[in-house]
Amino acid sequence: MKKGQSLIIQFALFFLLGFSLFITIGSFFKSQSESFRSESIEYNTKLANSYLSAFAIVLVDNCKNCDQASVLIKLENTTAGYFFEEKLSSLGLNISAPGTPQSFTSSIHNLNCSTDFFGRASSAKPIYLTFNRSQNVLYLGELGITLPSTTTTSSTTTSSTTTTQGSTTTSSTTTTLPPWSYRKPVTISNSLSTLTDYQVLVTTGTASLISAGKMRSDCGDIRFRDSDGTTDLNYWIESGCNSGSTIMWIKVPSVPSGTKTIYMYYGNASASTESNGANTFLIFDNFEGTFTWTYEETHANFEGALDSSTYVSPTKSYRLGTDGTYVAVGTGYAQIKKNAVEGNVNVKIRFNLRRSTTYTTGGWAENSVWFGATRAWNQDVYPATTSFSTYEATGTLPASGQVSLRVQGLQTDTYAYWYHGGYWDNVIVRKYSSPEPTTSVGTEEKL
Repeated sequence: MKKGQSLIIQFALFFLLGFSLFITIGSFFKSQSESFRSESIEYNTKLANSYLSAFAIVLVDNCKNCDQASVLIKLENTTAGYFFEEKLSSLGLNISAPGTPQSFTSSIHNLNCSTDFFGRASSAKPIYLTFNRSQNVLYLGELGITLPSTTTTSSTTTSSTTTTQGSTTTSSTTTTLPPWSYRKPVTISNSLSTLTDYQVLVTTGTASLISAGKMRSDCGDIRFRDSDGTTDLNYWIESGCNSGSTIMWIKVPSVPSGTKTIYMYYGNASASTESNGANTFLIFDNFEGTFTWTYEETHANFEGALDSSTYVSPTKSYRLGTDGTYVAVGTGYAQIKKNAVEGNVNVKIRFNLRRSTTYTTGGWAENSVWFGATRAWNQDVYPATTSFSTYEATGTLPASGQVSLRVQGLQTDTYAYWYHGGYWDNVIVRKYSSPEPTTSVGTEEKL
């Protein structure tokens, strides 16, 4: 054999041997890589299941009223050098390694939310997850991820109830809310059993917030929301905007025994007030809008009418009494009545009244408040007053929820030419328990 041929054969043998060795080593490393990748996925899966359960609970609390379910978390496995994807949805938790056929699905929590965020953390050590509610930030280790705020633009559903002469209609409307900048927790303390649709009194200062530019000068951007931070609550601002003592009433769907937290939101220059007494109370009437009571009389010489000559509310009150003609009305009466939005409940009524009579002694007629067939409050029309006073009474509404404001003769020879009656204004009926819940307003949270 020639020397040249020998060298070619040797080269071929060495080439074949080297190529075989290359294939063998390559296969070995490929096997090790796939094994290492599989182990990484398994480790990441166990890790994800441990902390994403807690994260799922946070999401359920943070965005339970959203419509879609899709959360994508990317954790960088710095040891293996691959990106592993964890996708959390209403179907559960799915972990996969992009570029490989390997994936893992684990049932976790049935979420109902919509948010996407990305974070990086090493899988070579435990990852601690915490949630800072005041900052609305989720922490993966030391990495902070700002979650979509519950106060950003969103669609929320508000239920309202209206009543016309005893016919109650409940409707829901969906409104798009612009962002709010601040909120304060309001803690309600209740020593009784659970209260339903209860009107809770909240008193807090607004002057400092307005002077700091955090709140509209007319308090029009105030909103109250339930414990979930998304459900709007009906409320009414009674008085004291831009003062150290702003009085507000909030209708809370459920006040359990113990404590409950709701939130007062503010800081939105584009918002307009949603303060509404009619949506907050069982009955609310300042006699400024459409007259929704039913007038009744037992004698033709009684009368009732809206009056714009004397009032507490902006322009009108309701005058109820005799008409001043020479006719005996005896023990007859005239009244206006309407049904509250709910019956068979303990209530407190508050109203303004100015007594009016042209006679010089008492005992001839009285003004009174009735819950169904039960008189809850009464007062002689004498002596006449030149201004309104505020009165309150408690009692239990009948099943119909009927409330009546009445003027009634007290003697059989009561003559109508002596005018007897009064002017009624700002009638509010709300639920009542004793002792009533108390509230305290907490520290401001920037959103």
